[in-house]
Amino acid sequence: RYFTMLSYYRQDGLFSPVTTNDYNSQVKFQRINFRVNLDYDINKNLLVGLNAGGRTGNLREPLDGATAVLNDLYNLPPNAFAIHNSDGSYGGSTAFRNNPLGRLQGRGYVRNLARTMQISLTAKQKLDFITTGLSANVLYSYDAQGNYQSGLTTDYVVVDTNNVSYRTPAPLSYYPANFNNNNRRNELWLGFDYDRLFIQKHQINASLRFQRSVDATADRLDYRGQQISLRVDYGFMNRYFAGFVGSYAGTENFAKSHRYGFFPAVSTGWILSEEPFFKTSSTFNYIKIRGSYGTIGNGEIGGARLPFRTLYRIGSFGYPFGTSFAATNSSDPLSLVNEDIAWEKIKKLNAGIDIVLLRKSLSLTVDYFKDERRDLLTAANLPGILGIGVTGFNGGVVTSKGVETSLNFKKQIDKINISLNANYTYAKNEVNYVNEPFGTIGYQSAIGFSTGNVTGTSSKLLYLSDGLFRDQSQINNSPVQGAAGTIKPGDIKYKDINGDGLINSLDRITTNYSDIPSAYYGFGFNLTYKIFELSTQFEGASGRTIQIKNIINSGPDGLNQFSLQRFTPATATTALFPRLANPASTNNNLESDFWLRSGDFLKLRTVLFGISLPEKLSGHLHLSNVQLYAAAYNLLNLKKSDNNIDPEMPGAGYGSAYPNLKTFTLGLKVRL
Repeated sequence: RYFTMLSYYRQDGLFSPVTTNDYNSQVKFQRINFRVNLDYDINKNLLVGLNAGGRTGNLREPLDGATAVLNDLYNLPPNAFAIHNSDGSYGGSTAFRNNPLGRLQGRGYVRNLARTMQISLTAKQKLDFITTGLSANVLYSYDAQGNYQSGLTTDYVVVDTNNVSYRTPAPLSYYPANFNNNNRRNELWLGFDYDRLFIQKHQINASLRFQRSVDATADRLDYRGQQISLRVDYGFMNRYFAGFVGSYAGTENFAKSHRYGFFPAVSTGWILSEEPFFKTSSTFNYIKIRGSYGTIGNGEIGGARLPFRTLYRIGSFGYPFGTSFAATNSSDPLSLVNEDIAWEKIKKLNAGIDIVLLRKSLSLTVDYFKDERRDLLTAANLPGILGIGVTGFNGGVVTSKGVETSLNFKKQIDKINISLNANYTYAKNEVNYVNEPFGTIGYQSAIGFSTGNVTGTSSKLLYLSDGLFRDQSQINNSPVQGAAGTIKPGDIKYKDINGDGLINSLDRITTNYSDIPSAYYGFGFNLTYKIFELSTQFEGASGRTIQIKNIINSGPDGLNQFSLQRFTPATATTALFPRLANPASTNNNLESDFWLRSGDFLKLRTVLFGISLPEKLSGHLHLSNVQLYAAAYNLLNLKKSDNNIDPEMPGAGYGSAYPNLKTFTLGLKVRL
């Protein structure tokens, strides 16, 4: 038995013109994917399988990167220089020596060739001669990836209006080729399976596995792990179910006393619709109630590598010895040792129900989940007088709970087939404990608040804004804003949280603003009528907050399309944003809720319209199906933030961020 697949994808970028006599620096991405799955029945008891997949991605872009070109286009003052001088040379000046067209035509290009290979070998030997349903299994996987860089490099000259040249020209030469990000991951699984039905009532399915893994690169120590896992599922009369799974896992990243952990879980299920009293139900076709509870271990908890060992770095400091004033290389420890760092544990509770009704046309799934993550790595908060840090310790606790639902409806009305789908997920995260510095003020504590952040820093602390100062009298009658420099009309006004008449760091508070949505949802439909097909899919998120400060303050010298909405004496009552000020005036750049906006969005993600050839016509061509289709991706944004900012990707199109693209496809699908 075999399956093969080969695909090719290509997409060009948005820059123009980019072609010279020597090269083309247009952004261009090409990808080739292939997959081969083979299964061999060596004999009636031995099955061997090979699954192989590979991917080659080839990205070409200007030598300085697409982000550098976009940054020039967005941040250079429009009157800084002429792109081309009258003699055809690139324009520039002593203050602006990067010409965006010069970056495209006069710097060369770089090509990043990324290769990925994934191979797994499997073997299953039936052992029915020992007992019916027993088999031995082996799986070995080999995953490897690596990047190869190459290209051409040169440099251009810019000339100002006084005919003064800047930059140093360079002849065309090869970009220094190099290999990087080479990585190899291997796993080996060995074990036994047992699958058997007794007297048509008792179904037993069990697995025992031993696993070892390695993650290796050339420039660091290998990551290694191993575990033994057991799974046992029992079913009675295809109606009642119970299961147990447990793993005894180990990682070399912890000290011997904490290297291994045991993580069990149990589950149960009941197909209510199989009960005799449900057999006659015309409304409900299938009902299953299920639940599970268990513990998962996470060994990838971040922090320092091998925190239980004293590791040193070389050359971070130097000390003079003898009569020479030259410093001699030294070594010093990276951090204090903590031999008690251990597994992060996640206790997971799940309860759900699956329902099929109305002659199997409507299906509904509802799940409630609650996860309690314990022993998260949290800061040690040692006194700075020690002069050295520590990785942290296991002490953090975060709880997540919520619901997941999905709904599907299928119906045929004459020659029309309708299929509807919808899904909704709501999750609430809360920090139950994290180690905080001694003396943390209650309203500045993160405990009891959500995870996620909008400040772009490790702190969730924000000033609460109270609009803009419209005139000097408001400044005179408000608490002293001692947070940052002299205050003038048009500056952001902050609230005095502790009531001391002074605005400073003690007036920051912790909030529940988060860049992580509290809900994800989607819905769509598929409609077919004779040879026509129409399908759509919408995606959305809610409960998310974005920060627009960096966008509003972007552009050449902070000037952009939003500057027309900034404070001036003439617009004191209508201005949306603070006055333009010297960058040294930091009051308006403080982390505050003034710059926060809703990150909720709803998008028409995909839409497809297809026409299939009539069966008689495709049959004459000895084909089972031929379809011509047109599709669009990212077609409509139905819910935008203020000032037309995309809440899903706020930075798209601003600064060095690549714009968010709409993609249109015209295709032909042929099935033999």
